[in-house]
Amino acid sequence: MDEILNQTLGNPIVSTIGMALAGAMVALWVAAAWWAYGDAARRTGNTFAALVVAAWIVASTPLLLVLSLPVYMLVRPQDSAAERRTRGLAAELVDVLEARGVEGCFNCTNAIEPGWHRCPSCTTWLELPCASCAEWSDRTLAICPYCGGEERAEPQAESLEPAAAMAATRHRRDRRQPRAAGLSRQPAPRSGQRRGSTPEGHPLAPVRVG
Repeated sequence: MDEILNQTLGNPIVSTIGMALAGAMVALWVAAAWWAYGDAARRTGNTFAALVVAAWIVASTPLLLVLSLPVYMLVRPQDSAAERRTRGLAAELVDVLEARGVEGCFNCTNAIEPGWHRCPSCTTWLELPCASCAEWSDRTLAICPYCGGEERAEPQAESLEPAAAMAATRHRRDRRQPRAAGLSRQPAPRSGQRRGSTPEGHPLAPVRVG
């Protein structure tokens, strides 16, 4: 039995295969340590922690690599430091936006934009005109920020009838048309007459001599 075993181990093919397997295990061991170092550095953002993880893989030797590597994969952080940093920045941005606050109607809390006089959802007046200078300002202010007046006028919504609004639009459009528009349409020149020349019989037409 021993003689057969010695012959088997002494076979060059068997020894070559054994050395190849040993080399592959060592290469896998080193690669696992390097991968664990990079993964720990990416997930923790701490070089010292990454070195500890790599040392753990190296100390496990190739024989215990099948145990040490799964243990690390179980205890490692589930997300990377960059992902946590991104979530933190997103949370800070949300806090900043909430601190600034999106203006809302004090009556129905629906979103409104700066400069609106009235809430389009509940028709509540958001601003009131000053009784002295007629400037609009927030209705919660005690005085007018423009003139210092303490009295506010009662706001009123003006509306135009459809016919009146169309007539006003037509009147403005007619006033914008140039008066010279009719002068631009001149009759086509006669046969033999150059474009732009003064027709015969016109007071400004040149007089032929002879």
